[in-house]
Amino acid sequence: MKKRMLSALSLLMAVLMLTSCGSSGSPTEGEEGGSSAGAEGGPSKTVNIAISENCITLDPHNANNQGSLIVSDCVYEPLIQTDNEGGYYPWLATDWEYDETGTVWTFHLRDDVRFNNGEALTSADVVCTYQRLIDEYDSLCRAVELFPDHLLQSVEAPDEHTVVITLARPYSVALFSFAKTMIIPKSVYEAEGADMFYQQNLVATGPWKLEEWVDGQYAHYTKNEDYWNPNYDSYYEELYVRHVLESSTAVAGHLSGDLNANLTTGGINPDMLALYNGSEDRIEIIPVEVFSYYYMGFQCGEDSPFADINVRKAFECAIDRQSILDSIMGGGVVCKSVIPKGVLGYDENLPDYEYDPELAKEYLAKSSYNGEEIVLSSNTSTAKAEEQLLAISGMLNEVGFNTSVSIVENATLLDMRTTGDYDVFMVITMHGGGDPGSIMNMRIVQDAHSSDFVDEELNNYILSGLQTIDADERAEYYKKAAERLREVSAPHTALYSPYANYAIDYGVVGLDLYKDGMLDVTFVDYDPDATTFRGPDYAALSSF
Repeated sequence: MKKRMLSALSLLMAVLMLTSCGSSGSPTEGEEGGSSAGAEGGPSKTVNIAISENCITLDPHNANNQGSLIVSDCVYEPLIQTDNEGGYYPWLATDWEYDETGTVWTFHLRDDVRFNNGEALTSADVVCTYQRLIDEYDSLCRAVELFPDHLLQSVEAPDEHTVVITLARPYSVALFSFAKTMIIPKSVYEAEGADMFYQQNLVATGPWKLEEWVDGQYAHYTKNEDYWNPNYDSYYEELYVRHVLESSTAVAGHLSGDLNANLTTGGINPDMLALYNGSEDRIEIIPVEVFSYYYMGFQCGEDSPFADINVRKAFECAIDRQSILDSIMGGGVVCKSVIPKGVLGYDENLPDYEYDPELAKEYLAKSSYNGEEIVLSSNTSTAKAEEQLLAISGMLNEVGFNTSVSIVENATLLDMRTTGDYDVFMVITMHGGGDPGSIMNMRIVQDAHSSDFVDEELNNYILSGLQTIDADERAEYYKKAAERLREVSAPHTALYSPYANYAIDYGVVGLDLYKDGMLDVTFVDYDPDATTFRGPDYAALSSF
């Protein structure tokens, strides 16, 4: 009885916390733009969507976490659009082609697009955007992720509506990179530089205009009434993307009606789903079989225990992945490698990770490990991070490791991974567009997380895949990379892909719950006749 009373009290406190957040300049029940009824007696013209990560930057070219990308993608737009599953559609560009070498790409721009400051989009803006990625490659994470190893060579404008982009070599996922590069206005960037992002002066072409972003609380948008695409005219006039990091707070806010959707990175905590019982007439639970996955990254520098392959092998054998997946994560699929099921290059024949504590002890006994403390780190926005790591820590300590757990803020872990100041970290990630090449290149070949691990055979497989246009041939290279990664047990070890569940009000449509684990709220809309949730139809949106 005491536990039940405490749970009820926790839920009430969570509701009060969300309400208090609404008092800081954001709409509440009955206020203009809040959750009161619309002018015609229908639902409110304001939609409130909770996400589980903070926005770290408003710069679309330097955003590398879900919270930042969701916030900026409501405003900025790319040359082409993608469904993240291999489909590509005309957007700011009406069509495109590439030459016989696969390195010279030509885009033809629409002639009726305007930024939200009234200026017309021209090829000069596209040149400014891509030239920034070239000039500031080392300081822009999207440049490194989307166009690795200085892939972008040049960008030119033969005329106002034509852009020619030249790559250093053929790149198998070039379309995906183009679809994720957001176009910024030349005039504003030349006048203000990166201050345009710091000052929240987000001049862009998208369907929403950012009115205010409050760090750790929310991003508030108003509808762009002059949006160029006639195929999207949202019912909503205002959009709030709310950074709600605590699961119980998000659920409580949704049940109270303060939120219209609860989108948690990796899906809602399974323990919280039961709280939605009784709300089935208003809220739909949307299951998505994602191919995002949890993994652990090792610091393999010469002074680290993980410089020894026997330590890495012992670590892998000590973890009962299935047990954690079933008892903590609420089900899913145990990974065979960092290429999970559903992603190009997944190898069904690859052996499962072996859970064998006795073998782990044997590996550890013949290693150079001397009992030094190993800290397992994760961040506050990773679902059940502490529970997962405590379980893993217990398993490791049973076979002879000395481990502890540290949960830090997202920005702190990002800095740790950038500088290499960690022993082991755990996060959830995904392969954009269902192709693992760019992520493996960034995190393994380019060593974006400063693991100090180098294996030329592994790197060559990844790079060969990235330069192979044929999907079947590319998949074979990725399979070899996955096999090699398992052989050397570094720099990453994969864990599992949990099922993802999201909660959305009936009638709220157009949110994109990508199978790769990413989320996009740009095309949110309301359909009173919708009996079940549906995402955006990119083919219809791009049929000009």
